[in-house]
Amino acid sequence: MVRFLIATHGFLADGFKSSINVLMGEEIADKIDTINAFIEGGTDNPKAEIEKYCSELKQDDDLIIITDLMYGSVNQFALPYAENKNIHIISGANFPLICEIISKLTFGSEEVEDKASVINEAIEKAREQIIYAKNLDSKEEDNEEDFFQ
Repeated sequence: MVRFLIATHGFLADGFKSSINVLMGEEIADKIDTINAFIEGGTDNPKAEIEKYCSELKQDDDLIIITDLMYGSVNQFALPYAENKNIHIISGANFPLICEIISKLTFGSEEVEDKASVINEAIEKAREQIIYAKNLDSKEEDNEEDFFQ
């Protein structure tokens, strides 16, 4: 089984989960745990919470931890667990990245063995989604129309 943990500063993690609920449904959103760090009403001790998730991981399970900032404290709390082959830490979260990873690892009919490949492909696809709209030209707009056909 694959478990998902989104850990961010503030309530960004809950925001991602809320958006996943809208686009992918409650059943998928319920498979995601969140840590909202350093904010009133959030997690009191994000380091301990991350440690708890990592220590409770079953031998046959994988844990995908998605954080907001590579050099932020939340990600630094997760990094010591990166040596575990079943724990995958991805920093620099954006919504396309999260959707791609979750859809590839939850909607398949079979268990994905090579999680690293799925994660690397999702990162590349997410990078392609970062677009400065002023740089769009008519050719790209034509491609967008083709997407929906």
